[in-house]
Amino acid sequence: MKDINVITKVVKSNNFLKIENLTTMKKERRAKIISRSSKRIEEIMPLISSIISSIQRDGDKALMKYTEKYDGVKILSSKITVKKTEIKDAYKKVESEDKELIKNMQSSIDLIKAYHEQEKMQNVGNLKSWEKSVKAKDWKEKYQKLVVGQIYNPLNRIGVYVPGGNAILFTTALMGVTPAKVAGVKEIIVASPPSRGGDIDHKIIVAADLAGADLIVRAGGAQAIAALACGTKSVPKVDKIFGPGNIFVTAAKAFVASNGICAIDFIAGPSEIMIIADKTVDSNFVARDMVSQAQHDENASAILLTDSKKLANDVRKRIKDILLEENYENDLREITTKSLSNYGAIIIVDNILDAIYFSNDFAPEHLEIMTKNPRKWIDKIKNAGTICVGKYSPVAISDYICPNHILPTGGSARYTSGINIDMFLKKTSLLQANANMMPLLNKSIRNLSMAEGLYNQHGLSISVRLDYIKKKKKRKR
Repeated sequence: MKDINVITKVVKSNNFLKIENLTTMKKERRAKIISRSSKRIEEIMPLISSIISSIQRDGDKALMKYTEKYDGVKILSSKITVKKTEIKDAYKKVESEDKELIKNMQSSIDLIKAYHEQEKMQNVGNLKSWEKSVKAKDWKEKYQKLVVGQIYNPLNRIGVYVPGGNAILFTTALMGVTPAKVAGVKEIIVASPPSRGGDIDHKIIVAADLAGADLIVRAGGAQAIAALACGTKSVPKVDKIFGPGNIFVTAAKAFVASNGICAIDFIAGPSEIMIIADKTVDSNFVARDMVSQAQHDENASAILLTDSKKLANDVRKRIKDILLEENYENDLREITTKSLSNYGAIIIVDNILDAIYFSNDFAPEHLEIMTKNPRKWIDKIKNAGTICVGKYSPVAISDYICPNHILPTGGSARYTSGINIDMFLKKTSLLQANANMMPLLNKSIRNLSMAEGLYNQHGLSISVRLDYIKKKKKRKR
C-alpha cells in the first residue's frame, strides 16, 4: 500500500471509516470491534519456546546470536551492557542535538514521580508494614483474638523493556523506571534493542539513566525477555518484567509468566483509544487524537462514540484530510490508514450513557471523555486504563508526561490496572496467636480440617500444642 496513489484511493473511498449506528449495528460487527486485532501470540509460541530454551542453555552466546539474527547487529559479549562512559557519551549526543530535551525528560520524571508518590501516600500506612488484632463474632473473651498484618517489601530486581522499533520510545523508560524507584525496588535493569545504527538510541540510554536505571542491556525482542527472565552471565535474572513491546515481546512475556520462570506486569498489545464526545467539542481535537494513536501500529484501535451526527461527519472528513496532507510521512500514513481501515470506527449513539456502556464492554487502554460536563460520567466508567477528562486532556499528555502510559490493552482493563506501586511490591501476610487461643482454635480447626478430610496432621498440629499447654500447667501446680 506504500504507493501514495493506493493510500489516497483507500482514504477517499466511501467505505473508509464509514459512520455506523450503535442501535442498528449487527452483533458480529460489535463483536469484531470489541475483539480488536485478531493477531494471536499462540501462532509464534513454538519459536518463542525455542528462543527461551536457547537462552537458558547458552546464555550470552544465544543472546548474541539472536541479536544478530533479528536486529541485524553483531555484538560482542563485552558490549551486551552499556558502560558508564557510553552513558556519558549519550548525554553529550542528546545535549548537542536538543538542549531542552534532558530538561523535558526531567520534568516528565518529576510529574510521574509526583503521581506515584501520591499513590503511595494513599496506600495503607504509606506502604509501611501493619498489624491489627481481629476477632470472630462469636469470640467473646478479651484474650480471644489473633494478630494479623502485612509486611511490605519491594521487589529486589526488575526489568523494564523499552521498544526501539518504528519509534524511539524513550518515555517508556521514564514510565517504567520511575514508579519502581518510588516503590523502593533495589535494582532496575532496562533492556532495549540495538536497532538504531547498531546501538540503542542515545535518547533511550539517557532517559533510562536519568530515571534511575542501574543497568542498561543491548537486547530486544523475545531474546531480551528471555535474558531478563532466565539470567545470563551479563544480564542478571530479574523477579518481574515490565513494559510493552511487539508481538514477539508479548509472547515471550506470556511464556515466562505461564511457565513460572518470571512474573510480568500484564500482556500489552497494540495501542487503543476510545473517545466519547458530544457536539461541544472541536472535530479537529477528536481527529488528531484518533490519528495520533492509530499511527502507533497497523493493529491499533481508534474509536469515536458520539451522539452528534454532525461531529461524526466532521471528524471523518478531518481524518481524511489529515491522511492526505502532503507533509504526512508515507510510512506513518500507511500504518495509520491500515489501522483505521481495519480497527477504527466512528459510531453514533442515541445518548452518552449508551457510549459509556459500550466503552465498559470494550475496556479501552485510553478513554477520552469530551462532553459538556465530562466529570459527570467518571463514576460510571468501570473499565479503562486511563481516563482523560475534558477537551484539553488528550492522550498525548498521559503518553509523555503523566500519570503513566504503560497500560492494559485488548480488554484486559476489565480485570487489571496500568502500572502502579503495588506491582513493585510483595505483601507478606503476618499471623500471631497466643497460648490462650489454643482451646478455641483446636475446636474450630478440628471441625474444619475433619470436614476436608485432612485432620490427621492439620488438626493435630493444634491439639499437640494444647496438650503441651495442659502439661505445662500441671507441672506448675
